[in-house]
Amino acid sequence: MPQLKSGRHIAISASPFLDAITTGTDESKSYAIMTMRLNVWSPAELLNHLVIGYFKDGEGDPADPATVCHHSGLNVGKVLAGEADWTQDEVEEFRIWLKTNPKIDEWLKQQFEDIDSAIVNNPTWQSPLWTED
Repeated sequence: MPQLKSGRHIAISASPFLDAITTGTDESKSYAIMTMRLNVWSPAELLNHLVIGYFKDGEGDPADPATVCHHSGLNVGKVLAGEADWTQDEVEEFRIWLKTNPKIDEWLKQQFEDIDSAIVNNPTWQSPLWTED
């Protein structure tokens, strides 16, 4: 994940949605499924909902999966819309990174497919809650 010129080191993740759909409570499964089905119709739309995490200096190497990534409380859409405490330069640098990173499109597609598969294979999706008035 990128480290911006300002020193801000971030990560983007779909894991909170996957975790909610696969291992969360029935309520969190339902909420995550509904959020995805109502708002995310393509990998490109998923991007705005991805969670932004950050790494603290001195807490390990962000390239190491064991390094703790802290949840920022933000998603990509909010950051790109300027609704975060990021400078305009940071937002623009992040926007450029998202557009020019050759791995993003394939990664987004895989995350979208993983979420869709988790929804379709989740017993909550098959529940009468989704089919009965």
